[in-house]
Amino acid sequence: MIVSDLGVACLVLTRVFFLVAVASIGTVAAMAAEVDSPATAVNVKRKDLRRLNAIGHTLHT
Repeated sequence: MIVSDLGVACLVLTRVFFLVAVASIGTVAAMAAEVDSPATAVNVKRKDLRRLNAIGHTLHT
């Protein structure tokens, strides 16, 4: 039971690490692109959210 709890904890920590890493990369990419209009910034954030959801779903399964 302890081993399975540790395994779950490791999976959760790994998932959080990847989500933070992808969010950081997305933020840096948006800054590097020098987003000019608010609409473009919203689209960039939506793409980042889709990417995060896809990675989260992949890690969850």
